[in-house]
Order: sequence, then C-alpha cells, then structure tokens
Amino acid sequence: MQSIKINHTVTTELLAAIFYEYVNKQGYSLVNLKNQRFAVVRDYDVPSLSKVVKGIKSFDTYYYFKELEAQGYVEQNGIGYNLTVAGYFQGYKNKHYIRYFFREHWKVYVGFILTTLIVVVGIMNFFKAS
Repeated sequence: MQSIKINHTVTTELLAAIFYEYVNKQGYSLVNLKNQRFAVVRDYDVPSLSKVVKGIKSFDTYYYFKELEAQGYVEQNGIGYNLTVAGYFQGYKNKHYIRYFFREHWKVYVGFILTTLIVVVGIMNFFKAS
C-alpha cells in the first residue's frame, strides 16, 4: 500500500471540517457522536486532500483518517469513521480557536484588565497630585 507524507495543517483542517459537518447535522451535543459516520471517499472542502494525477482526481482522506485515528480523534466504524469525544473538542478548538481561547483563558484577561485599570488609575493619580 502506498503511503504519503502527512501534513499537520491538512490534518487540522480535516478535523475542523469533520467537526463542522457534525455540528451542522447534530448540533453541539455529544450524544450523537456514534450515530454520525464520515466517509473516507470525500474531500470535505479541504482542497489539499485531493490531487489530480493523469486527469484522475484522487483523495488522500484515507491516510489522514488513519492519522486522526492514531491520534485518538476518530474511530473506525464499519466503512466509515466516527468522531470521538477528544476529536469533538479538538475540532471545536480548531474551528473556533478564538472563541475557545477566550472561553478557556478568560481568567487571564480579567486579571490583565484589572491590573491595567489599577495602573492607569495610579498613573492618573500620580500626575494629578504633581
């Protein structure tokens, strides 16, 4: 069997695309992870997954699904793959990285804003007193 060089960016894009398709069909619930199958013979709107050789379009999704399976983000279910809980959360992180970052690290920003506010008030009081 032929193997290819796995590109981390393409793997990340594929997982985000799988997550997006899952959310569009099932919503943000984890209950239906086992019910949503993903076929290997699609490009999932990730242009890097397909290539044209001698006029024939082929997909490298099989190798990338195997990589995602090795990472624990999908599991094989018959002829398709299902998203795992770890894959769901990593896909959310990949698809909504800014929302995820603020949701997970909000305490840092609250501390930063409060510290900045205290410093600004202190500087204003210092110059007002001078």
